[in-house]
Amino acid sequence: MSVRKILLLTRHESISEILPSLSKFGDVTVLTDDLKIKLPEVKVHFDIGVSFSYAPIIDKIVLDTISFNIVNVHPTFLPFGRGIYPILWSAVLGKPQGASIHLIDGGIDTGSIYARTEVKLNEQNTLEQCREILISKAKFLLLDNFNSIVCGELRPTPQTDFGPRQDYRSREEGLKLLSNFPKKWDTTLKEVAEFGKFSGDF
Repeated sequence: MSVRKILLLTRHESISEILPSLSKFGDVTVLTDDLKIKLPEVKVHFDIGVSFSYAPIIDKIVLDTISFNIVNVHPTFLPFGRGIYPILWSAVLGKPQGASIHLIDGGIDTGSIYARTEVKLNEQNTLEQCREILISKAKFLLLDNFNSIVCGELRPTPQTDFGPRQDYRSREEGLKLLSNFPKKWDTTLKEVAEFGKFSGDF
């Protein structure tokens, strides 16, 4: 079997979190999120693309043109927590926390799910601690299922099979919500959940 070619889409500060493990599966080309993915950059054939803490939205025209799938490593229990700051939104809305691997389909965290797991978090964990826990769980999900995903042995399941599609939350909405917490990412899950109980609709 030839060496797999993997396109890793990530941010500079997250490269060390995923690259060493992903390199065990083949040759990895890294594209960081300060360079938005464009067609000339994906003319080389890849076997799979992996999005890991990659902020830019990948254009539908790119997805329709390339010959390989791109999967996203997402630190929440989809279909809950679509968009940015998913852990914060799941906490304030009282939704399950977890980790998911899903196909990127042109929507924002709407793609079919390869694997997901619910994670029970300690309510005294800060949002930053939760992020570390859930991104680690999501990375494990990716690595544990990587060969099956690349070979097509694991088929993704549409999110609608897991329940109604959840609302997408934008960066602006997330920043507005976060402004209610002076400690920002050092706020505990309990503090976020209590705020959610007494603050009405979001």
